[in-house]
Amino acid sequence: MRLSAAISFSLLLVPAVVQAAPAEPPVGQIVKLWVRPSGDAERKYVQVDLSVKPKIEVTREDIQYPGEKLKYRGVYLRSLLEAMERNGRSDLVLLHFANGMAVPLPIDDLEVLKTIDPFVATELQVNNLWISAFPMVIKQGAEGRDVRPLKFGRNKVVVATKAHPHTAKAAQADGFSPFFYCDSLIGIEFVRSAEWYKQFDLARTDGEKAGFAVFKSHCQFCHSVREVGGRYGIDFFKPNPVVERIGVQGLYLHVRYRDRDAPEKGQMMPFFKDVTKDDVTALHAWLTLVTGARPVPYVVP
Repeated sequence: MRLSAAISFSLLLVPAVVQAAPAEPPVGQIVKLWVRPSGDAERKYVQVDLSVKPKIEVTREDIQYPGEKLKYRGVYLRSLLEAMERNGRSDLVLLHFANGMAVPLPIDDLEVLKTIDPFVATELQVNNLWISAFPMVIKQGAEGRDVRPLKFGRNKVVVATKAHPHTAKAAQADGFSPFFYCDSLIGIEFVRSAEWYKQFDLARTDGEKAGFAVFKSHCQFCHSVREVGGRYGIDFFKPNPVVERIGVQGLYLHVRYRDRDAPEKGQMMPFFKDVTKDDVTALHAWLTLVTGARPVPYVVP
């Protein structure tokens, strides 16, 4: 068979090419920004493609990779915030991550922004080479294999300090930071702080108020109430209210201690040595309150 004929015959055997749908961008390449509307009103998104945004190079400490300063390329979070017109109404952003973490950050407090100054890295320098892959992060306290380590997409948020305006200083001193548990940034939601926390701040008694304070300083980053808040951990109300499944003593043991092999079991909950029995009693009272109360919608006046 002549070569040209062989080629013609082989083409008959090649299946027809079907045009594939455009591939979704990798996780972390696109960051969505939006202002939270009242109730169920439609959300209007602004999308920032980090792959085409001009990058700067920084050398910074990173609480997820402790021990030395590393070189990153990327953008400061404050430059992403400028992409959204907030009309002076929003004073808090909720940083949404692919794994469900939701970290609030005041944006009108310049001192807080200067202290934390998150950097959204898209590249890391390793052995003088720039790579877009970030090493996995093993949870603190893992003495063996962590079956659910943090894995990153096309970005990771770099912060050099464990300080956060909502976390307890005792927890910070013990090594806790919500940013340690974050993977890739995927969304930035602009809200009014007072209206956002009205959804949770239903307390009337001193005990309930103290319980809400514990939620705000320790729980809100990972957990939600009726699907409002963080989604890294369980929802405190759905599918079953947590207070119907666990009493004060059980909750205290869960918050204050954990099994030595918790990471190997896939358990993500950090333990808080700063939390007291009184704190947990107050938290349980607050959880009981919100379980029985009507949901408070987010409404901007």
